[in-house]
Amino acid sequence: MGTYIGVNGVPLAASAKLHQGLRRHDLKFQGMMVTDWGEVYLLNSHYHVVTSDQDATHLSLSESTYDVCMVPYDTTFADYSKTLVAQNKVLLFQESVQRILKLELDLGLFETPVPGADVANDVGDAASEAAALAIARESIVLLKNTNNMLPLKSSASVFLTGPAADDIGMLCGGWTYYWQGIAGGHDLIPHGQTIKQAMRGSTDIYQGVDMDVAGYQPRQTTGEPTRVHGNDDQPALPSGLITYVQALATTNTKLILVLAFGRPRLLNGIADLAVAVLWAGLPCEMGGQAFSDVLFGAVNPSGKLAAIHLPQGRRLLQLGHAILLSNPRSLHQVGGECLVPCRMALWRGVELHVVCANQKLTISVTITNTGTMAGQEVVMLFVTPPPSATRAIVDTKLLKKFTKIQLNPSQAKTVVRFGRGRLGLPHGKHWPWAQQGG
Repeated sequence: MGTYIGVNGVPLAASAKLHQGLRRHDLKFQGMMVTDWGEVYLLNSHYHVVTSDQDATHLSLSESTYDVCMVPYDTTFADYSKTLVAQNKVLLFQESVQRILKLELDLGLFETPVPGADVANDVGDAASEAAALAIARESIVLLKNTNNMLPLKSSASVFLTGPAADDIGMLCGGWTYYWQGIAGGHDLIPHGQTIKQAMRGSTDIYQGVDMDVAGYQPRQTTGEPTRVHGNDDQPALPSGLITYVQALATTNTKLILVLAFGRPRLLNGIADLAVAVLWAGLPCEMGGQAFSDVLFGAVNPSGKLAAIHLPQGRRLLQLGHAILLSNPRSLHQVGGECLVPCRMALWRGVELHVVCANQKLTISVTITNTGTMAGQEVVMLFVTPPPSATRAIVDTKLLKKFTKIQLNPSQAKTVVRFGRGRLGLPHGKHWPWAQQGG
């Protein structure tokens, strides 16, 4: 599948060098290729290298080796192609048809045009729901828990508020049923639960902004409308939402902040106002139940943060940036401090040992559950590449191994890794794995 990129000023949809040269000749790729959504017509509407969609079709079919155009609701590409063939302006359709038919033969679509009918009833069954719930539970990250505010007692009274409190679509994000996702979604996802629905069986819920919240636990569920690539809304939360949370904090009640969105957002200080903060990305349709389970102690959260969160400003770092994966104090390089570092989650009781003797490397870490609840912990092993002539960035942490362990209260486990193995780094012409001291 292609995409919307261009190399050296030439869009991929019109690049003979990348299609015919690199992909088909150098890499010997003989499989089928499909465009990204509407990619061909961007040659006209965005890049302006041609003056019509028919000319864009002609240019792409002449220079690229695409076989399928991904615009299912618009058949003009087929009409333009038919015209070009009649004018003898396009000569590659025979090859495209051969690649498409070969793929269909390899997939057995001539014998079974609609595969999977025998397992259709397994989609969304009880086992699938249980797996989705387990994933949602393990995705939740406990970022803050002042004075062990969580878990809440079942007798607690909760003032539930916020845009994601009763919206299952916000928990699912984009590409859910539709490209841009859905709002609400109660009718489309009947087996799922919103946070409000899941909490009904755990505590008393008070909803509405015109009541006195003193004496209750205000629980602000912050989410964002479903989004996909191409949306240009800013990373900062809406100013009205920030003001609302600040107003809740002035009531001197204990604020619990639940974050449900699929990218780092600028929180602008509201995390400092909360006694507890949970983050789960997009936990999807079972996310409401998962949040409720964590809030009331049925599940001990074990997720790790996958990206950095900055407290304010507009600059965000790409996921592989050296600063992102290094000491949070190095963020002075981009003019700020780290609100929550990457891979962060609350856990106590870690003891690490690294022994290197006779060229044999032994790494062991002892994890102790110092809390009162049983729980899981992800043990991750990172390495930091030493500097070299071809690798100037030295503070990037590379995840090499990980495992997940279950611990009861006061229980300790030692995880041991022997041998250098894949702890090395790609090195040399044929990318053998090598180790280097440092």
